[in-house]
Amino acid sequence: MCEYCYQSKDNEISGKPIFQYEWKETAGYEPPKDRNDFLEMFILKSKNDKKAGLMIDSGYGYRYIDINYCPMCRKEAGRKHMRGFNIGDFLQTRDGKHKGKVIKIENVIIENEVRIIITIRNDFEKYKADIDEFIIW
Repeated sequence: MCEYCYQSKDNEISGKPIFQYEWKETAGYEPPKDRNDFLEMFILKSKNDKKAGLMIDSGYGYRYIDINYCPMCRKEAGRKHMRGFNIGDFLQTRDGKHKGKVIKIENVIIENEVRIIITIRNDFEKYKADIDEFIIW
């Protein structure tokens, strides 16, 4: 699950802030000495918005732009996320024996522990396994 673009049950996003000081410095670039090098961003979406947006605070004011994809996890912003995998993603098992498109993600209690089970489908079969068995194809 992406902490920057996770969508709540009421169809809203209020993501973790992304601060400029957490980013890598650009080699060979120094900001002008006469201004504070400040930037904060976060992903927002209210339940009535059609698209998620990137709210940018430059210290001089806020700007908002619509986005289709989260800049951190590259998933479609606003989709329900389950530890980075979504319905429609293509996955394969770690051993490479099973590949396919995710058609179902569910929580299951196994031996008093909640586990995430993913079902994939390809042209020939359906395969169901624990989330830890899958990698992105």
